Amino acid sequence: MEKKEEDCAHGLEQQEWYWANASKEEIASAIGDCPNGTFCVRDASTKGNYTLTLRYGERNRLIRIIVAGEHCGFTEDMLKFESVVSLIDYYRRNSLLEYNRQLSTELLYPLRKPNFEQTSWVIDGVRSVEHLLCQLRGLHAAHLRVIRHDDQITAELDSLKEELQRKRHAHAAFTAAYALFLKQMELLERTNFSLPSSNKEVLFDESEIAELNKNKDAQQRRYVYQKRSGFYCYVLAFVPDIFTTGSCTVSNIRRLCLTSTSILIQLVMEHHLYDMLQREKIFFRLESIRYQQQQMVEQIEAIEKNIKENEALHCSLTPKLTKLHKELDTCQFRLCQLNVSQAAMDKVLQEVSFLADLEQEPLTRVLLQLTLRWQPDRYLSLDCTKDSAFKIIRSLMDCNPDNSNGIFLIRPSQSQAGHYALTISNENHIFNCLIEYRDLKHPESSGYAFLNTKLFFSSLVDFVRYYSHCSMKEHNAQLDTKLKIPAFKGTL
Repeated sequence: MEKKEEDCAHGLEQQEWYWANASKEEIASAIGDCPNGTFCVRDASTKGNYTLTLRYGERNRLIRIIVAGEHCGFTEDMLKFESVVSLIDYYRRNSLLEYNRQLSTELLYPLRKPNFEQTSWVIDGVRSVEHLLCQLRGLHAAHLRVIRHDDQITAELDSLKEELQRKRHAHAAFTAAYALFLKQMELLERTNFSLPSSNKEVLFDESEIAELNKNKDAQQRRYVYQKRSGFYCYVLAFVPDIFTTGSCTVSNIRRLCLTSTSILIQLVMEHHLYDMLQREKIFFRLESIRYQQQQMVEQIEAIEKNIKENEALHCSLTPKLTKLHKELDTCQFRLCQLNVSQAAMDKVLQEVSFLADLEQEPLTRVLLQLTLRWQPDRYLSLDCTKDSAFKIIRSLMDCNPDNSNGIFLIRPSQSQAGHYALTISNENHIFNCLIEYRDLKHPESSGYAFLNTKLFFSSLVDFVRYYSHCSMKEHNAQLDTKLKIPAFKGTL
């Protein structure tokens, strides 16, 4: 039996939507603000079974996944899937209506589980107050960054939904207008004058047409309208001189037209000219409305696509916010245990908030995408001098001759109080670079940065995060390397 249950669980551990033994409350907290169609799977209280949590109708729906023998499903009479993964894949393509008529949705947005076991912010490994405060700065800056990004997405979603509503109203108006003009066109067709059915021959032969074409200056435009439904044909010849000189009378038309065609033209003028012009106007109006309808449909589809992408992004940020919030609480709790007052922590948090407000938007977008796998105690030494830092880096270079670039540590600057220094290796040399810290007295350039640069960071953690992915050659042409290997073992 265990073997069969394992078959149904095949590939489950690798799925981003599988939360393993997470609690109901933990998932409810993470999925609460997500859009309809968001889902995840966790282990059920009954061993061997699973629970699908689905966000639908502003509520969390819990659906049991039964495992029996070599198959699984939502109910005992629906055990047709060989694995939980195949079940989820099926309902990502098909509506849950076939299971429950009240669930008119597919499994749209997987709720990704944060990797708590391999988080980049493991608080237990940070031993000193200074390291914890450095960690607190980094956590708070990251938390604010994600919150503001989420707020931007929410605002954009609201704007897109309003725009979608307007476009749908416009599309409905175009549809109604199209139906109205189409009805008018059909009405004109029904009331159109018809010649007797005995007239089954084409009314103009070649000699008559040649005669009509003699006066080409007067006949600048001819319009021939043939309609062979019932095998009849109307020909309308426009004579611009008559229409423009104000002498457009029946007698003038009769004098200008051939005797064999005068009766036909009289009939056309009296019964069809107005209708034909109206049909032409309505036809072009219909084409215009049809084109605008198509444009509106394309715009609606594009907006719906943007909404779906933004909802998925908003959904992916929710677990990140939950994780960062918990880590912030843990960090502050540890600092309290080390007798750091809440007032001192609030001062640090407020300062970071101000610095985050000044952060450049392009830098914010970059930092949102970057990860950091090191804690401050891996690279920050508070009692290290320039000489001792040189010795530490050199010994590590000697131990790793094939991978000696980018070994680094950060220490307090001996020459400039309140600032830091980066000691780093590159091309068998060791460099020392000043890291300035400018407080809020310099609102246009506050935070941590290399000397004489304009790229300021809210925390040392963000400084390290950025330069662990980006080369430092813009700061120093001899430092075409990244922060690759922290000097201390720490806890990772």
